[in-house]
Amino acid sequence: MKLLIAAALLFGGADDGWVTWRVEAGEDLGYWCCATWSAGRATPASCQLDGGGLNINNDNPTIRSTGEMQIYVKLEDGKAKRIRALSPQCPIETEESIKDLGLIATDESLDWLSEQVGDDRRASSDALLAISAHESPRAVEMLVRAIENRDLRKKVREEALFWLVTSGSDEAYEYLDRLLSSR
Repeated sequence: MKLLIAAALLFGGADDGWVTWRVEAGEDLGYWCCATWSAGRATPASCQLDGGGLNINNDNPTIRSTGEMQIYVKLEDGKAKRIRALSPQCPIETEESIKDLGLIATDESLDWLSEQVGDDRRASSDALLAISAHESPRAVEMLVRAIENRDLRKKVREEALFWLVTSGSDEAYEYLDRLLSSR
């Protein structure tokens, strides 16, 4: 299944620039979008994809989850440099055009994202967050695999653990319980 993303990136002329696709994410995920923060309060804002970090807020009670997540990937020389996981209805801004691949199967998206976890800390961090947003037990498996992969940098493994803990999935809690009880 990951052939759709790979083919679109390889043959669709997407060597550089933004590519996006949607995946199922579950109703409990909330509304992931950018916000400005002032005095501890978040105000919804447009996400500037071309900028540095994004202040993400996933708690906007006025906007309901669509059960989908929009994945944005910034490619440079055919490699992922930035990965963003946002709600599809989140307003975004970019100076570049975005190639939309439409709705992609969850497993295909997860397979492609897991391949991005490696030496590049920023792409790894972004990919781990995006993996955690997927509604699939495979997402938990991939986070666990990253945690247990001693070839990855310690910081990447710590981020995988963070996203596993925040996932709220029963599988994540079972893994953590086994991990803590083995000590």
